[in-house]
Amino acid sequence: MKRSTLILLFFLIALLFWGVRYFSQHRDPIFETQLIAIDTAAVTMLSFSPGEAPDREVLAKREGKTWIASLENRAVKAPFSTMDSLLASLVRIESHHIVGKGPDVWAACGLEPGEGTRIRIFQNEKLLEDFIIGRYDPIQDGEGYTYIRLSDDESVFAVQGNLKSKLWPGFEAFRSKNFLELDPLKIQEIRWEPSGEDSALVFHRQDTGWVFPGNALGMGPQLDSFLRHIQGLQGTAFADAFDPVSNAQLLEGRITFFATDWEAPVEVSYYRDSTEVKAFIFYSTCNPDNFFGSDSSELFQVLVRPFYSFSDFPQSDSTSH
Repeated sequence: MKRSTLILLFFLIALLFWGVRYFSQHRDPIFETQLIAIDTAAVTMLSFSPGEAPDREVLAKREGKTWIASLENRAVKAPFSTMDSLLASLVRIESHHIVGKGPDVWAACGLEPGEGTRIRIFQNEKLLEDFIIGRYDPIQDGEGYTYIRLSDDESVFAVQGNLKSKLWPGFEAFRSKNFLELDPLKIQEIRWEPSGEDSALVFHRQDTGWVFPGNALGMGPQLDSFLRHIQGLQGTAFADAFDPVSNAQLLEGRITFFATDWEAPVEVSYYRDSTEVKAFIFYSTCNPDNFFGSDSSELFQVLVRPFYSFSDFPQSDSTSH
């Protein structure tokens, strides 16, 4: 082979090698789309630290088949629906494009110190991912972008969609708002004890239907409909400041549901505090960690007021509006 041919061949090989190396080092980062990818089965703990209050860290820890969320001295069993949605959003997070890097870009994207929410993902003691979610920037006729920065990277990435609402719904989202979990067909007895009445109103299920005072009016089907309506009743607003011991005098009544195969009856207690915006306070043994506030159009309307239509008990001034 001629010397000139060898030199040309060597030059072409060197040029090819240099080109591959150059483009591998200077390729456009937009094609590096995968930011975060985790095996959700390996995740044992999530940490959420709001930039404006980093000392109010929220932890979600896997304990067997259950997730426990905690904030300061409060710990609650997180609903499966909340955790399933959160983990599904973490399976794969991809960048749409790079916005830029440095403090000026962080400030424009809600990612400077004191802003954003830092999320850390652990497998036991091993840190799997560590990133910060900034603001969501909606766009007309589109999903908009959420800005994210990896904790060890100065670059800001734009992720399509409102990832902030999916990945950081707030501590309240980890708290169950389930108020009742009933199977209407299994309920054999209902006892309603309104405050101020000498006796309780008791409803018994028999083969022929419901037996209770006033049943001659044909209210049995309405009672069945009522039970179907409340079987999965949800609360709306937590009443964390309510103390049932110091406010025992505010008790307005109790409703107890009995079934033959339950370990214990389901009991509902309700109170009235006229100093609160949501004057009625409800408690259920189905969700023993929480009290719920209600105005006259919410839990009270759905759960208590129907009993007055089943009976001749008069409504007091506190329950008539």
